Amino acid sequence: MPTSSLDETITRPRWLARGSVVALLAYWLMLITATHIPKVPEPLGFRASDKLVHLAAYAVLGALVGLVSSQYLRLRFGMAAVLLAGLAVHGMLDEATQPLFGRHADVADWIADILGAALGLAMFFAVSALVRRRRNTDESFHGNSAG
Repeated sequence: MPTSSLDETITRPRWLARGSVVALLAYWLMLITATHIPKVPEPLGFRASDKLVHLAAYAVLGALVGLVSSQYLRLRFGMAAVLLAGLAVHGMLDEATQPLFGRHADVADWIADILGAALGLAMFFAVSALVRRRRNTDESFHGNSAG
């Protein structure tokens, strides 16, 4: 039966809800810490594009926020927009507080944060839709073969 909600057809184990919250909190704390260290060392001389790092970091954050939110809320387009707005505000506050720690605030970094968060949420929605479709297909297949 088609549904407009990602969480109506998927039964989630309790450990997934708890584990996703722990993963989000750990990642969020690591991200906040990393963005407020005065000078971030370059590992082994590797220097990635600053904007790509922001994009990737917030893509992971967006995907984790989507995962955690899906455990407790019905995720529809409107809720995804609210989550993205919240992540955009978080990115703005993150950039705005960096000068207090000897770092430089950059609007382009904030834009990369927003794009990354949108990408992460979109990836979460896409994977959730594929899982839901797969489960619905499996249930239909098994239901038809039993009769």
